Amino acid sequence: MDHTQNILSVAPIPAAGIDRDDRILQIWADLIVRFEKQNILWCYWKSSRRAAAALAGLSDLDILVTSANQNAARCVLLSLGFRQFAPVAHRADPSVECYLAYDEPSGLIVHLDLHCRLVIGGALLKTHRLPWEDALLSGAAPRHDLPLPVLDPASEAVLLMVRACFEMRRSDPVAARAWAAVTSKFALDRARIAGLVDRDQVHQRATALLGPDLADVVTEAVFDPSPLEDRHALRRRIRRGVAKFRVYNSVEGAARTFGRAICCAMGTFNKH
Repeated sequence: MDHTQNILSVAPIPAAGIDRDDRILQIWADLIVRFEKQNILWCYWKSSRRAAAALAGLSDLDILVTSANQNAARCVLLSLGFRQFAPVAHRADPSVECYLAYDEPSGLIVHLDLHCRLVIGGALLKTHRLPWEDALLSGAAPRHDLPLPVLDPASEAVLLMVRACFEMRRSDPVAARAWAAVTSKFALDRARIAGLVDRDQVHQRATALLGPDLADVVTEAVFDPSPLEDRHALRRRIRRGVAKFRVYNSVEGAARTFGRAICCAMGTFNKH
């Protein structure tokens, strides 16, 4: 209790050491400095290509923390004016906490998702929990153009390929509705990360995270320019390879996704 009170009572910290400009909101600069002062192990775990847009307030910020740092991260967020909110039922996930805050200098409302576990899946249901948090966070660090810690390029490449296999599915109504945007996003993310890493690095990381059976497949997928959405056999093989990380079996997962799709459709209908 005393530790929590101490964190909450800290005065706002200036963003010393961060190269400030209009592309980084004040609230994100304060968050980065506060996390560093509290020795919180964390990182932005989505594509580093989109990290700059998140820091500018153009998209939400997805961060991953260890279970040991989860409470300290919450306290820092509350001390900076973040408030937790519950997303609509069909999108909620117990491993993800959603926060909103107001960045006064810019006048923007910012959105942060705090992940204490690495869960992936479709837009409506996260079906797999990857036990890679410690492995990914241990190699995360800021890059020369990004002041916040991000995944090392090899880990980002492997995780990107796995995420693509679950998020690029026409059976997901949310992805199907924005299919062009989803496929373009992954194509641009892959093109960028392929230019930052070499094959040996990706192969070593894929072997460590997924095992030797999938290492060659994932490495090929990172550097092969053919569209991921057309490589159905590749996506099926990767999904089979990570089946041991399923949260739900296929029947329950399909039923839950269908139920959430109905809720989503009814919510959209009610708004209209």
